[in-house]
Amino acid sequence: MRFYRRFPCYNERKAEDVNQYERAIFLTFTFFGTFTFGLYHFMIFGVNRQLPPARRFPHSGWGYWDRLVGEYKVSYSTTLLPWMMRQCGIAVFVLALAMVGLRIWEYAAGR
Repeated sequence: MRFYRRFPCYNERKAEDVNQYERAIFLTFTFFGTFTFGLYHFMIFGVNRQLPPARRFPHSGWGYWDRLVGEYKVSYSTTLLPWMMRQCGIAVFVLALAMVGLRIWEYAAGR
């Protein structure tokens, strides 16, 4: 028995049902999200190479942004990487809002 038959509130959408705007926003969101995630870990690798083992950053935590940027700027003073990460993070947030806004607009229009 299919999932949507057991749960009538679930509306199964096929790939061809997704319009070109949703697909473009989702692909851009995926690109910027992956890029931001990669930049964050690149920064951690760069900083952890310079620090003693007791002061290294874990790769699983997100609460170390201020300390990480400070340590990164001490090690690599002329870099634009923290700025790029912040801009990519803002882009991910804006794209997420655009995806939600587009879905609400389509729902309100009855599509």
